[in-house]
Amino acid sequence: MRIQAATDPGTPDRPNEDHYLIDPAVGVVVLADGATARTDTGCAHGTAWYARALTEALAARAAAAGGPERLRFALLDAIEDTAAAHPGCDLAHPGTPSATVAALAPYSESAVEVLVLGDATVIVATETDTRAHTQSVDHIGQSERDAACALPIGDPAREDLLVAMKQVMHARRNTDGGYWVAAADPGAAYRAYSRIVPVLGLRQVLLLSDGAAALSEVYGATDAAGLLALALAEGPGAIIKQVRAIEEGDPDARQYPRTKGSDDATAVLVDYTSEEPGDATV
Repeated sequence: MRIQAATDPGTPDRPNEDHYLIDPAVGVVVLADGATARTDTGCAHGTAWYARALTEALAARAAAAGGPERLRFALLDAIEDTAAAHPGCDLAHPGTPSATVAALAPYSESAVEVLVLGDATVIVATETDTRAHTQSVDHIGQSERDAACALPIGDPAREDLLVAMKQVMHARRNTDGGYWVAAADPGAAYRAYSRIVPVLGLRQVLLLSDGAAALSEVYGATDAAGLLALALAEGPGAIIKQVRAIEEGDPDARQYPRTKGSDDATAVLVDYTSEEPGDATV
């Protein structure tokens, strides 16, 4: 098994709010994509801190866990652990830091488990098919999002609409009929998508933050199979390189309407067909 990874901040002068962790000794991979804060959060630490703390807690919990739904219960515990790490912050604040999650861990000697919470993406390739798993959140605050994306980046009215979109999202976050992400409520773990995949016939697993998955989901340059083929041929950093090239060619977000000019982007490729040692590229 070989593991490769790449990550890149969307804005060079701001911290990367994506974070990943690889534990090759036990075969655990965790990726957390912190949600952009457009309003107050009630937290002194910030989104980048939250994504890192959640990733570290989930990797530790997943490495120690076992049995059915290993990752789901590890995520539940990790959300609790992260909340306990900043008790002085207002965890009931509607804007409290949150993150989407993609994770991979052994399930048994003959199977692995993948998990997705929110709009991170996990692509699983077997000998018979390639499937992408994600939980879209674009339907929440869609009218505000569409109105904002109709304006060029830099227009003050656009920023006002994006704040309004975020406020709608806060009201619907982790509620029935809304959407679910990791924040302060460990119950969100029960809403994650989980799949058990037999090792026999498993070829690759590709974990992506939405900033990397945008190559397919926003820019339409390829599909799930194409993302995987690109990562296999040139490394996961090639996905991010192509995303950045498209974004640089459309700085005003006119050709490809989107909420950000560039988003933090992370891709982690786990290749079960390779006997080469893993290497992680930051």
